[in-house]
Amino acid sequence: MSSLSPLTRRLALFALVALGVYAPALNGDFISDDQHYVRENPYVHALDWSSLVAIADPTSVVTRLVENYAPVHLVLHGLEWQLFGPEVFGYHVVNVLLHALAAWLLIPVCRRSGIPPLAASAGAAIFLLHPANVESVAWISQLKSSSALALSLGAILAHPRRPLLASALFTLALFAKPFSAFALFVVALFAWLRRRPAEAAAEPGTGGRFGWLAVWLGILLVFGVLESLAFSKSAGQAP
Repeated sequence: MSSLSPLTRRLALFALVALGVYAPALNGDFISDDQHYVRENPYVHALDWSSLVAIADPTSVVTRLVENYAPVHLVLHGLEWQLFGPEVFGYHVVNVLLHALAAWLLIPVCRRSGIPPLAASAGAAIFLLHPANVESVAWISQLKSSSALALSLGAILAHPRRPLLASALFTLALFAKPFSAFALFVVALFAWLRRRPAEAAAEPGTGGRFGWLAVWLGILLVFGVLESLAFSKSAGQAP
C-alpha cells in the first residue's frame, strides 16, 4: 500500500472504514421499494435488449411499475442481479463502496474550491460517517443516491479539462437520480469565480467552459422533458 499515492491510500482507507461501520447492515433483507425495484422486477432480472428498451422508455410499463424514471438506476440494479441474484450482501457492499467513493471525491472538489488539504479530508470523513447518510447507504434501492452522487462529483471534477467525459458523467448522474442537477450549478459557480480570459481561450470547445455548460443545460432540459413525460404516466402524479 506504500507504493500508492496519498489520494489512493485515502480511498482505500475510506472504503475499509465504511465497510466496517456499515457491517451490521450488509445482510439486511430487501425492504419496501427494494421489492419492485429489484426483487420482483422482471425487467431488471432479464436485462436483455427488450428490457433495456423498456427501461429507457419514459412511457413504458417499467415507469409505472417503479413509479419513477431513473433508467441508469435500474440498469445498475440489473447488473447487480446478474452478479448477485437474490443474495443481498453484494448489493449492500456496492452501496457502501459507492458511498466511500463519493466521500473520497469530495476531497478534490473541496480542494478545487480553495479549502486546505487537511480541512478537505476532514470534511470528506465527516460526510463518510455522518448518520444522516445511513438510510441512503443501507437501503438497497437507494443505489440511485450513491451512484448519482459519485457520478455528479466525477462530472464536476472532469469539467472543464475533459468536457466530453464530464458531460457523459453528468448525463448518467441525471438518469440515476434527478438531484444530480446540482452539479450544473456547482460547475457554473466554479467557472464564474475562476474564469480568466487566457485560460478560457485555451480550453477545448467553443466558448470554453461556459460553452460546455450550455451543453449541460441542454442535457438537463432533455431530461426534464423525459421526466415530465414519465411522471404523466406514473403514480408520481397521483394526489
